[in-house]
Amino acid sequence: MSLVGVLDGTLAARWSLGFEDLALLNAKPAGTRLGFAAQLMMYRTTGRFGRAAGEFPGAAIAYLAEQIGVTAADLADYDWLGRSGRRHRAEILAHLGFRRARQQDMRDASAWTGSELCPLGLPSSEMMERLLGWFVERRIAAPGEEAVGALIVTARRTFEDKVLEAIASSLSPEHRRGLDASLADEDSATSFSDLKADPGQPNLDNILMAARRLAFVKHLALPVADVRI
Repeated sequence: MSLVGVLDGTLAARWSLGFEDLALLNAKPAGTRLGFAAQLMMYRTTGRFGRAAGEFPGAAIAYLAEQIGVTAADLADYDWLGRSGRRHRAEILAHLGFRRARQQDMRDASAWTGSELCPLGLPSSEMMERLLGWFVERRIAAPGEEAVGALIVTARRTFEDKVLEAIASSLSPEHRRGLDASLADEDSATSFSDLKADPGQPNLDNILMAARRLAFVKHLALPVADVRI
């Protein structure tokens, strides 16, 4: 049974080869065509290359194999990380019209990450996916995932520093004295470590202690800081 008629729209849209793609593939040795096609379609949609067959959905590989006229088993012998694999990746970038990232691109990517991604509080994996999408939209070949991950870490740290600076700048001298006293007095029930501690089981003593801590925080009258960066 042909897979073309049973694939869902998302898979078909993401893994369907165009005429120019097929022309490029037909110039390749038959045994390498499926791996080349898988790398081509992976990079086109995600901005990264696969490093092993297991990174690709089985249904997508079957669909690609049918379009090319080979079997899915051909993927087992593909040279993912060797010389031919590196040559294929370079050919794919040229075919898709991607250029190498420049220093200004990396600065722009860092700025975009700080302004658009960091405020969302996303996990690192989702930030990575969205940032790679940023490179794809601009037809820029992103550096390796290690370098992109380092960019995310740096952008997040810079963003957090700016947030903390914004909060600190909103505090009056009186607010600072109250907070400093809480941080300095570790033996007090209103020390910073006790304020953030679990209140414990719901008994009278713990309820009274929690009420004291809440009263202390209310007495600080901390301002609502505008931390928009």
